[in-house]
Amino acid sequence: MKEIQNINIEEVIYEALKEKIGSAINYNELHSLIEGVVQSRKDEFSLLLNKCLDKVFADKKFQDVIVEEFRHKVAKNLVAKLEGAIEKNVNKFRQDPVMNSKMILAIENIINKN
Repeated sequence: MKEIQNINIEEVIYEALKEKIGSAINYNELHSLIEGVVQSRKDEFSLLLNKCLDKVFADKKFQDVIVEEFRHKVAKNLVAKLEGAIEKNVNKFRQDPVMNSKMILAIENIINKN
């Protein structure tokens, strides 16, 4: 019973400390402090970021991923535009009673063959 009480007391103390420390941090002041440090070292930070980007852009795997993602995005956009064009033309055909009848017969023929 004493072990259970000690564990519970430790948990209560831990949670209380965690909450008190969390509420004591002024995030606005912390943000301002970090912003000030970054601004004071802006040139160094800029050089470091440029070196990092140079390494990233020179990496063959990164280049391959960019090309593949770009290819995928272009293909997706082309298909979306194609679907829109197909839908537009199908709607034109639906409005034409003769063409609408032919489409229905063609669909029935496909269904009947299977």
